[in-house]
Amino acid sequence: MKKYLTIAKAEWLDALQNPGEVFLYIVLESIPVFIMGSLWIANKNNLSHLSVSPGQLVTYYFVVLMTSRIIGFYFDEHVQVEIRDGTFSKHLLKPFSFPLYLISTNLGGKMFNFFSLYIPVTLLLAFTFRSQIILPSSYNILFFAISLIFAYFISFAISALTATAAFFWEQSLSLIHANWMLISTAGGYMLPLYLYPNWLQSIFNFLPFKYLYYIPAAIFTNKLNLLEASSNLIYSLIWAISLNIMAYFFWKSGLKRYTSVGG
Repeated sequence: MKKYLTIAKAEWLDALQNPGEVFLYIVLESIPVFIMGSLWIANKNNLSHLSVSPGQLVTYYFVVLMTSRIIGFYFDEHVQVEIRDGTFSKHLLKPFSFPLYLISTNLGGKMFNFFSLYIPVTLLLAFTFRSQIILPSSYNILFFAISLIFAYFISFAISALTATAAFFWEQSLSLIHANWMLISTAGGYMLPLYLYPNWLQSIFNFLPFKYLYYIPAAIFTNKLNLLEASSNLIYSLIWAISLNIMAYFFWKSGLKRYTSVGG
């Protein structure tokens, strides 16, 4: 465990070497929420038939932004490239678990982002939309925190499965784009799922992506009652466990295939 903490610390220190990028990230991360928040406020008269307030939508995009920074994994593309060109072999020679290495580096970067990015962006947007931001109830704060933990491991498993596909399929880079599209739509990153047609919501309900962004944001904005929030947390946990078990077996099978062909 100590070596993984060292890896996380090294990633955190590496992030400190680029303080000039912090301000740019703050601005860039704030723009989408500012635009969407302003858009919904300007069209608040058209929201009455949706049973949703401008404040809920502004808060929704705010929470989705912060959630994406907390649960996001972005290793799938470069791992796929390393698997295909053979440079992935270097990781097999190191004395640690590669999946745990990915999680350690991810957490290390997020420790830096929490203080340098999350807090400034939160304060900036909270001040800009101070009359619109909805505060969650006490139980929703707890449920929201739990949903982020489950979403984090679902996000890791999905990225791991996408990366592992390179062991079996040479054109696996296309899965990265498909994954991004599904997360953006079925995950509720672009729009809350309740704004989609009912038939499309029914399809999305069978997929794990809504537990990444939609469910945490819906819990935070009090869109789900206690029973709905509880049941969705259970489903989120089931998806987190199932996807990680699946990723584990695909990973092991992929490694055997990789080494058997001289990778």
